[in-house]
Amino acid sequence: KRVVSVQRPVEPLFRHGSALLCKGDCVTINTDDSETPFVAQLLGYDKESGYLKVRWLYRAEEVERVAGSALQRYRRRWYHATDAAFVAPSWNLEHEVFFSFHEDELHANSIMHTITVLFTAGVPLHPQKDLGKMEYYCRAVWDPEEKAVYTMSDPGIVPRKRELLNDELKYQPYPYDQVGRAEGLGRSAQTDAPPPAAVFEWRTALAQQRMLRSHHRAPESDRGKGVAAAASPRPAAAPA
Repeated sequence: KRVVSVQRPVEPLFRHGSALLCKGDCVTINTDDSETPFVAQLLGYDKESGYLKVRWLYRAEEVERVAGSALQRYRRRWYHATDAAFVAPSWNLEHEVFFSFHEDELHANSIMHTITVLFTAGVPLHPQKDLGKMEYYCRAVWDPEEKAVYTMSDPGIVPRKRELLNDELKYQPYPYDQVGRAEGLGRSAQTDAPPPAAVFEWRTALAQQRMLRSHHRAPESDRGKGVAAAASPRPAAAPA
C-alpha cells in the first residue's frame, strides 16, 4: 500500500554554525568511546540548559556488531541479492542507519555536523549510486531492547512503539512498496524490481531533502564558532 506523506511543519530549535536546526533534523554526535560519530534525530531543545532531546539512529555497523546473525537473517528474508547490503557491504555499513525507539538527552555542544537521512519504507534500488557524502538512508527498525530488526511495516512492533514510528514516517517520502515480501522466499527468489517511476521518486525525494537542508542555512552573521564536545557514552535504551 502506497502511503502519501505530508510536509513536516518547520519547528526551529536553535542555530548551529551555519545551520538552523529544526525538529526532525538529523545530526552526527561526537563521542569519546567510538571513532565513528553517532547519528541522532532532533526531537526537542531546552534553551535554558542547552540540552537536546534526541532519537538515536543506529548505524548498520553498530547493529551488525551487536546482532550480526539477526541482521543477516533479516536481510536474507527481505532483500534481493542485488541489494546494496550484499553488493556494496562496506559502503552500506557507512550509509545505512536504523530507526530506533531509544530516546536520550545530550548537550547541544556534542553536535558535529548536520546530515541528510532519507527515511523510506521501500528498498532503494541503488542507494550507493545516489547518496553522497553526509547522506544516509533508513529503511528498517532496530530495537536494542529486543535485539531485533524489523521492517517499517512489521506487524510485530507493539502498539506503543508503532505509534511513535508512524508519527515520524508520516512526514517521510515512500518511494515504493517493499519488494519480495512473500513469506518464506529466499532472496534468490525475490525477483520483483521497482518500476522506473519509483527510482525517479527516490531521487526526487533526495533532491527535496537536499533543498530543505539548504533552506535551513542561517545568515553569515549568525554563524557560531563552537567546537563539538564529546557526548557521554550512549546508555542502554530505556523501555519505550
